[in-house]
Amino acid sequence: MANSTNAKTKGAKLVFCKFIVKNGKKIYPKKGKVFRFWVRTDSAA
Repeated sequence: MANSTNAKTKGAKLVFCKFIVKNGKKIYPKKGKVFRFWVRTDSAA
């Protein structure tokens, strides 16, 4: 996990996942080993 100092990603965290569950089915990345996406850290989840 990495935090960035970029203004767009301030208050966010980079998350890596091997798969994503969508509509009850696991989806794996076609190119690469993991999905990566930014998640806001200030949200109450």
